[in-house]
Amino acid sequence: MKIPRIDFLIFGYRIIKVDKKDLKTALNLLLNAGICVKTDNGTFAIPERKFKTVKTLFFSRVAFSFSEPLGLFGIVQKYKKRLGILSALALSFLFSVFALGRVWDIRIEGVGYELHETLLDELSEQGLSIGAAFRNIDKGKIETEMLLKSDTVSWIN
Repeated sequence: MKIPRIDFLIFGYRIIKVDKKDLKTALNLLLNAGICVKTDNGTFAIPERKFKTVKTLFFSRVAFSFSEPLGLFGIVQKYKKRLGILSALALSFLFSVFALGRVWDIRIEGVGYELHETLLDELSEQGLSIGAAFRNIDKGKIETEMLLKSDTVSWIN
């Protein structure tokens, strides 16, 4: 089975396996219901929101088996009674989103310690420091100001 689509991962999906003898009937039922699937040896992924429809279509007509809910929806369903785990996952996700937009490293190469500290102070005055948000930084202005201010800086990126 190939990696499912991104919307399946976010909104949830299930893997359905149909017996080989019933595959043609199952695909015809899905097609008549307007549900398109890509099958791989009788196995296919179906979005969670269409699972009840598929289950109703297949009931007593097709021999099939299905997985538990998968994707983000599946994780929420699995841990909905364990609030500690669910809240830790939510906090981890929020921290990751917050951390993506921040400066975590400033590298200055080829200078001594005193000049290194001076350059970090000048960058901080321009708004570039560790923990600063990328959206608040005007990179072009910082490059221009640093090149004009400092005789020791010949290139900045």
